[in-house]
Formats: sequence, C-alpha cells, structure tokens
Amino acid sequence: TGTLISPKHVLTAGHCVSNGAGSWYANLNFSAAQNGSSYPYGTTNWSRVTTTTAWHRESNFDYDFALITLASAPHGGHAGWGVYSGGTHHIAGYPGDKPFGTMWQHSGTVSTSGAYRLCYAIDTAGGQSGSGIASDNGVYVRGVHTTGSAGQNCGTRMTTAVRELIQGWLATYPDAIAGRMDDHGTAYCKVRRFFVCGSQCAGCSVQPGRAAAVSGRAARA
Repeated sequence: TGTLISPKHVLTAGHCVSNGAGSWYANLNFSAAQNGSSYPYGTTNWSRVTTTTAWHRESNFDYDFALITLASAPHGGHAGWGVYSGGTHHIAGYPGDKPFGTMWQHSGTVSTSGAYRLCYAIDTAGGQSGSGIASDNGVYVRGVHTTGSAGQNCGTRMTTAVRELIQGWLATYPDAIAGRMDDHGTAYCKVRRFFVCGSQCAGCSVQPGRAAAVSGRAARA
C-alpha cells in the first residue's frame, strides 16, 4: 500500500521497495483506488524509487519509508502531508486478510514511541505496510505504517527531519510538483538548496528505473 503525496509521487514503507539488505524489489507499479478486480485509474508504471540508506543497507525500522516516482499521474489528485502532532488518526489500505484488492480503514489514537516511531491499536494486517497514518479524517499523512504484532501496530513517525528529507527527494526528482503542505510546512528553499544546488543525495539510496546499481551517499536520514 502507498499514498500519493503529489500527482506522481507515492509515499510508502522502505520494506515495500527494498529487502533491507541492499536488494530492490522489481515490480513497483501503482494502481490507484483498486477495488477487487476493478482498476478505475488503471495501473501506472514507476520510473524511480528512493529510500534511506539506513533501511536499504541496514534494515533499520526507524528509517523505514520510501518514495516511488511514477511515470505519469494516475488521476491528478493527492493527499496532504506534514509532521505528526497527536490526536486521532486513520489508516486505510489493502489488508491481506480481507477480500482481494479491497480497501479497508480503521481509526484510533496514536502515540509516539521514541523519537522515530508511532504506535497504536488501529487494526491492520499484512498488505497494509506503506499505508499513510493520516489525521484530519484521512486528509494529512503524518506517518507510514510498517509493522504489526499481537500487542500493537507501529509505523515511521513523520518528524521534521523526515519531512525535510522527503521534500529533498521531491526537489531532487521533480517529475511532479510537491504535495501540498499543512500548517507545519517547512522552509522549502532551504531543502532545495541542499539537495538540488548542491547536487547531493544525502541519506538516501536511489534506484533509477529498473537499473540494479544503487547511487547516493551512504548517510543516514
């Protein structure tokens, strides 16, 4: 599962694109709003995927998030996104314990778990990794669902650092405009100078298209 945060950029979990041991997954095409065997917007090919080196090389769940750049916009719409600030959140996705290809949603209170993680009793199942942890009735993504257990489910927290890193990826690979920010919006020009004018890819691993080689500096997010 993943969430469009711009017309052509999908925010998802790092383990949905990489095995955490240096290998990428091959099929990252995106079907918006699938409903069983119905694909109202078809399936869109991907052109590039980016995740943190800390996930791609080290399987570090604190940095388990990724951005897929699509070759075209499925429908032009996208969610908002911003820093986590507490309250009730919603998780919508495609759980593997429900009928194939159907989207399910559940909501509940989310709490922080250390500096990098969010945990909750919101019901999820395998197949929902990469779902947005969204506030404001599902409008703004504040984190990415990544793991589940008998006691609780958890995901990557959208911190200021995570938000700025993703903004940098969007600026470095501007195949589409960045998603709309909320009232926690960052100083976009600062991120743009660092990632574009400096020609750096700090804290990320990049797979351009379907090439096997990985580029980018070995730095944490």
